[in-house]
Amino acid sequence: MVIGEEKAKVLNIVKPNVAHFRELYGNILQEDPQIDKSPEGQFTQLMTLPRTLQQQINHIMDPPGRNRDVEETLLQVAQDPDCGDVVRLGVSSIVRPSSIRQSTKGIFTAGMKKSVIYSSRKLNKMWKGWLRKTP
Repeated sequence: MVIGEEKAKVLNIVKPNVAHFRELYGNILQEDPQIDKSPEGQFTQLMTLPRTLQQQINHIMDPPGRNRDVEETLLQVAQDPDCGDVVRLGVSSIVRPSSIRQSTKGIFTAGMKKSVIYSSRKLNKMWKGWLRKTP
C-alpha cells in the first residue's frame, strides 16, 4: 500500500463490521485476551510466524557477513519494543514484488486506457481520504 491506496482502508472495512469480527475471532481472544509484550512473549509469537516471513525478517535484520540463524535473529528482534515494525517490513518485502507484478500485468491485460482510468480513480479515492483526515 504505497500509492493509490486510501490509508484508512482497513479501518473503513473493520469499523462497520466489528460485531462480525468479534464473532469470528471471539474464541481466540477469550483463550488469550492479553498479548504478552515481554521479550519472551514476543519471541514465542515470532517463532509461530510462517517460515518464509521468519527468513525474510532474518534477511532484513542480519547484517551482511554475520550469517546468524533465524532463531538468533528473532531472539534479537523480540527484545525490540518496535518488533511489530520489523514484522511489517518483512511482510511488505514479501508482498511488494507480487503487487508490482500484478499491477504490471493489469496494464497489459486491461490495456493502457483502462489502466489509466483505474489508477486515476484510485488516486482520487486516496486524495479524498487525505482530505477527510485534515482538519
